[in-house]
Amino acid sequence: MDIKKIRKFYRNHKWIEFSNKIKERDGNKCTNCSRNEEEVILQVHHNTYYENKKPWEYSPLDCITLCKGCHAREHNLIEPNYGWILISIDDLGGLDGVCERKNCNTAIRYEHIAYHPKWGYKTVGSSCISFLTEEDKFKSHQYIHLYKKIAKALNTFEWSKSQTKKGRYFIFTEYQKSTIRIYKDNSSYQLAFYLGKKRVNWEKPIQPFKKNIPHIELVKELALINLMGIIATERDKKEELKVLQDIYKNLKNSIRNLC
Repeated sequence: MDIKKIRKFYRNHKWIEFSNKIKERDGNKCTNCSRNEEEVILQVHHNTYYENKKPWEYSPLDCITLCKGCHAREHNLIEPNYGWILISIDDLGGLDGVCERKNCNTAIRYEHIAYHPKWGYKTVGSSCISFLTEEDKFKSHQYIHLYKKIAKALNTFEWSKSQTKKGRYFIFTEYQKSTIRIYKDNSSYQLAFYLGKKRVNWEKPIQPFKKNIPHIELVKELALINLMGIIATERDKKEELKVLQDIYKNLKNSIRNLC
């Protein structure tokens, strides 16, 4: 449609009367961000469009009040700040990633992979996740807190060597009054965990690798996350357990890709 014709439509007194009724119905505030007409410019958005139908000829049920910014995002003129879903978070170990948020492009360590039905996938840093839901923000903070906790523990661990009564060698370390043991048998590693003197399991031992043996530091990290999962289970920390399971699964997949 010709831009001049569109402008003429939206200056028509019938549209002004119609849009004012929609705004009044919606309490004269944006139905998305809840800001009122004293804070922002309010506009009426059509949820659907029909050919040869004038803007004021729609049913009020087809229209909602939005502020200028939310209206632009609804038409994909501005990157939306809502409706994103957090897919995963990865710790790169250093500032090796780049935030894809518009006008950001800063180096990031924690990659947040987010998805929007209209905008697709985007990788952003922990300082650019304002568009996520409160639940996703909480999940992000949980991830980063646990990543830092894992890194701190691994950097302070002291690993010792020992062997079983049958002569099987292993390395071990202590964490929160618990013990991690790592056995190496040819092309595979086996993990054992003890809460005090009680042997426990959270996940099956690492399966044998057909090609190269993964780096021992990765196995140590996998073992620690496994033990933290056992402790979280014992203490009924469900939210922490869920995040640890995600981190554990991602690390296992990374190890397999290296083999």
